[in-house]
Amino acid sequence: MKIKKATAKNIRELVELIKLSDNRTEEVAKKKVEQYIHSKKGFFIIAVKRRKIIGYLLFKIVDEDKDAAKFINVNSYSNVCWIAVHPDFRNLHIGSKLLDEAIKYSEKYNKKGLWLDCRGDVIKFYEKNGFVNVGNFPRPSSSGKIKPCYVMVKAINKAKYSFYKYNPEYPSLFEKEKAKIVNLLGKNIAIEHVGSTSIPGLGGKGIIDIAIKTPKNKIKKFTGELGGLGYKQTAGHKPTENSLFFQKIMRYHGKERRVHVHLALNNYFWNTFIAFRDYLRTHGKERNQYARIKKEAVKFANGAGRKYREYKNEFLEKLTKKALKEKK
Repeated sequence: MKIKKATAKNIRELVELIKLSDNRTEEVAKKKVEQYIHSKKGFFIIAVKRRKIIGYLLFKIVDEDKDAAKFINVNSYSNVCWIAVHPDFRNLHIGSKLLDEAIKYSEKYNKKGLWLDCRGDVIKFYEKNGFVNVGNFPRPSSSGKIKPCYVMVKAINKAKYSFYKYNPEYPSLFEKEKAKIVNLLGKNIAIEHVGSTSIPGLGGKGIIDIAIKTPKNKIKKFTGELGGLGYKQTAGHKPTENSLFFQKIMRYHGKERRVHVHLALNNYFWNTFIAFRDYLRTHGKERNQYARIKKEAVKFANGAGRKYREYKNEFLEKLTKKALKEKK
């Protein structure tokens, strides 16, 4: 199977596939294909097997969608407009391969990644392919009924696993988000800024990590309230007996920032976060060692999250034990 850009020779076959696989009319399908075959704003990516088109994706270099712009800077991302696979070739990961090709083009055009909008029944498919749900807006369905349409974003991995110098604005970012959370969950909650952005001088991926100490009888309430603030659980971070993980993308001074929230479900997990942070705040030698290891991990991983985490694990485990011991 080959993945490639469609040309004028593919117009008729592509129109027929769009009608079959995505229930579009002849008029709509033909108009869209002819519009983008020679366009400078986007193009169709097709999957071809034995000279037959079996899947397609409409890639837009930029789509200034006003609804999506409420959640992300749409000019920083490329857009996936249409994607579908021939009914006889589904469940063969062809859609995933088309998305992989689209992310390569996004990088080629110096974008941060891809965004698309979809209905709720396909969110899991996109999450498995590295997309994150950053919000939703109302949109009429084909039946005319108003239903939520979800904005999904996939950042280019190499950008996600990068090392940035510590930014003195990190505490302000945390306080801004903390105020929103406290307003919903109550002033009596234990909420702390943790992770690399909570440690002056460390540096890292630039993610704002927030830990919230969560009694078991408050899990349902906290989960619901965080959802109202745009936080989503993802397929890549399954719930454990220690914690629940949420994330979202926030806007700050016109820039996008990823925020992670960790609901700590027991004292040990909570103490691990706090002890590790406090230890590195006061031990410059180990802080510098960790910064070096994080930089090495970025190069070693080359965008692969699992490799990035594995490279740091041994050092983190030893340092965490030392931090917990000193905290007692």
